[in-house]
Amino acid sequence: MTLDFSQTPLKNRAFSEKPMSFIDQEPKNFLAAITDLAAIETGSRTARDYWQKKQLQNLLQHAAQRSEFWRKRIGTRQINGISLADLPVLTRSDLAKQVETEGNLLPLVGNIPAKKHATSGSSGTPVQFFVSEMNGQYNAVRTMAQYFLEGRDLTLNRTRFKASRVRPDGGFSVERTGSWLGPLSTVFSGGTSKDIAHLNPDRPAQGIAGLDQREHLGTHVL
Repeated sequence: MTLDFSQTPLKNRAFSEKPMSFIDQEPKNFLAAITDLAAIETGSRTARDYWQKKQLQNLLQHAAQRSEFWRKRIGTRQINGISLADLPVLTRSDLAKQVETEGNLLPLVGNIPAKKHATSGSSGTPVQFFVSEMNGQYNAVRTMAQYFLEGRDLTLNRTRFKASRVRPDGGFSVERTGSWLGPLSTVFSGGTSKDIAHLNPDRPAQGIAGLDQREHLGTHVL
């Protein structure tokens, strides 16, 4: 196993100036989460399967304790013996009924914030549901983890295209921000971020086809 940052663009003041410390807490927590994901995804399959099984049990236990809807779906079986294949299919109407009658099931556990979200409704009536802050944290960590797993260049500038309903006229807006490395921007040198919001852009006219070679691309939906 090799853990080597010699080729990673560390800042000159990457490490903490506080006594008895290595890296400040916020970037340290983010790096630790990246390490967690890397270990789960690239490590022992047996260990990963065991972890997934335990997390499913935690989820079902949580649902059974706080939701009459889920108690009926889970039934009287022992939770530690249930797999995903054992559960009935969750339909759109089932989900809508649970949200309408029981609402958010997350505030009763710890201090994990949650917010109401919804599908786009492209296949019919939008379906509302609740999303915990943990989902956003995972997405941020998982995206960054890929750069470390593949040894990607953190110094590249990032350009993201955002499909935005606020620009139905085919126009676009551009927003430039600082480093796209988030909490890791205090430790690693990284490129800047540029977001292009549009709905139906004329890419050649807007010069999108000729982006700087030092930029990498991504897509995002507002």
